[in-house]
Amino acid sequence: MTPEVQNPEVQNKDAQNPPQEKLELKYCEGCGALTMRATGSERIYCRQCSLRLAQVALKPPRSRQGGKA
Repeated sequence: MTPEVQNPEVQNKDAQNPPQEKLELKYCEGCGALTMRATGSERIYCRQCSLRLAQVALKPPRSRQGGKA
């Protein structure tokens, strides 16, 4: 089998028009900012809120002060 050779014009056209990803508007559920995400993505937070929540998750819980209730 021989590899299929494309017309140089077709190859050049493909290089100028790469596949495009579809985007949708989404409100961040943390701060309410309007952001864009890939269609079908399950991301619910903007980048800043995601980073902030990741920092909170990494901190060890604080010990409680006082006696038993």
